[in-house]
Amino acid sequence: MRKNTIIIGLLLSVLYACNSVKLPDVKVNAYPLGYSQKIEGDSLIITLDNRLECPVRVVLNDSSLNKRFENKGIVVLEPKEKRRTGVFLERKEYTAGANYMLGNAISYPKDNKLSLPFRKGKQYKIVQGHNGNFSHNEGLSKLALDFDLKVGDTVCAAANGYVVGLVDKYKYYGKNSSWKDYANFITLYHPETGLFTEYVHLKENGAKVAVGDFVKAGQPIALCGMTGWTTTPHLHFVAYFRNTDWKSEPIEIDFAENYKSGSLKPGDVVKK
Repeated sequence: MRKNTIIIGLLLSVLYACNSVKLPDVKVNAYPLGYSQKIEGDSLIITLDNRLECPVRVVLNDSSLNKRFENKGIVVLEPKEKRRTGVFLERKEYTAGANYMLGNAISYPKDNKLSLPFRKGKQYKIVQGHNGNFSHNEGLSKLALDFDLKVGDTVCAAANGYVVGLVDKYKYYGKNSSWKDYANFITLYHPETGLFTEYVHLKENGAKVAVGDFVKAGQPIALCGMTGWTTTPHLHFVAYFRNTDWKSEPIEIDFAENYKSGSLKPGDVVKK
């Protein structure tokens, strides 16, 4: 009996190994920002190209250079703005490159009213609400909602806005947090309010829009999938803004369909 148990265990291990999926080797760039740098004399010449329809803050990776960079007023690039500037180099060694963040700092959005992110006439259950135990317990996800859309169901824009981030090339999912950064998603910027909305776990090649597109509320933007960190097909949805500390701050949503996001619990059904 013990021998048979060991054999069965080995077979199950082999089957699991054959069916397990490795994390992708490369992360897909969701936010195209043109950046280049070169040394001319005693200066580092930086060329910036914000190709997005939203403001972008640029932060140099070298902290000492960044202080001079910000003193020149190069903190935020406006939508579609291109800029070239020089920063004095006191030393030959420096950390190259830059990071950037979407949005401009605001105290609070002008409005928090959005539509449910799926087709009119459809209804779905809430899988996980605010501050959920599984994955809604930190960062932006603390005020996110998970709707039980199935693979292939249509995801719609929650308000008028621009597509400023898009990934739809991932194929697989995993049941632990190491898969968190490998979900397909779309980010919309809503200039009338200063809000961003994000739609996550989309289907591979399921996007119906492209970065730079203007979309209207209720317009189909993607197909739901099962990618990234998840145990079941669903749409992860969150709204946030860039606060005055330059941090992404999620908000509670006052849905146009007369639901308040903070009151929705797992098992509740919402209809558009």
